[in-house]
Amino acid sequence: MIVLFFNLFTLSFCSGKDFQTRNADPEKAEVVSSDIPNFWAAFDSCKLSPQNNVAIYNSPYFDKGSPGLKLFKTAIIGTTEDFVKILEKYGLYYESIRKNTLQIAQLKPVVLKSLIRLKRLYRSAIFPDIYIEMGDLSSDGTSLTEGLFIGAEVNCADSDSNFANIHPSFVKVLKSLTLSNIPVMLSHEFVHYQQNYADSSKKMLSQAIREGSADFICKLITGLGTSELLREYGEQQEKNLWNDFKNDHYDKKVNKWFYYRATDERPTDLGTIRDLKLLNPIVFIARTKRRLLVRYLM
Repeated sequence: MIVLFFNLFTLSFCSGKDFQTRNADPEKAEVVSSDIPNFWAAFDSCKLSPQNNVAIYNSPYFDKGSPGLKLFKTAIIGTTEDFVKILEKYGLYYESIRKNTLQIAQLKPVVLKSLIRLKRLYRSAIFPDIYIEMGDLSSDGTSLTEGLFIGAEVNCADSDSNFANIHPSFVKVLKSLTLSNIPVMLSHEFVHYQQNYADSSKKMLSQAIREGSADFICKLITGLGTSELLREYGEQQEKNLWNDFKNDHYDKKVNKWFYYRATDERPTDLGTIRDLKLLNPIVFIARTKRRLLVRYLM
């Protein structure tokens, strides 16, 4: 069984990116949050002229934004019209997290510390720029070829946030993804950036290994997993989840375990928990050889 896992990791996480043409120095990775003040300028202008909200968000926010914001809009947000609809529905929530979003720039030293730890664990690591943007509540973090992207609006709630019109199950998610959790989320996404799959099966087990190993290495780097809510649920429902996982792990329909909308009964991305459990035999053997372990998980 252990040999099988090591072979699977070797096939699935072997390095295939052209690292030589990219930044290998964690201290040179840029943390770009300069688009956030522009968002708030547009947000405030729309209060004075709501009939022009699409044009207002296009001008000071999207059109004048960083290269990362333009990529984030194309890949995640979509049209400005759809973006405005989200803001109109959840405007009270956005307003309530303003102060936290404007503190993101202060996190750079903590982020840098995590990147340096990743470099120590995985010498071949590369470090793209990081873009922290105000999005449409659809993405907490994602990895693209051009860089890493964090949705500030998903990662800046606190106990004083206004969750009007937001579904209670999503409120639980937002409460678990706080400002202080952003360095953890970024560490998780940086691991994804290193991964390069040779497995084209698209089966649920493959996705579980990808997500679970990223969260495992994230925990080596930061001491934390990306979701305490997910961990607690996994411990409470461990037996039932194992039974379901055994039935589904070769299925190509991954949306039962990943990337589905959370409900009161089932938090999202439960496949990550199962893969962390699958890693336990390997972790036991390689506990004192972290660099070797990380090499196989990449």
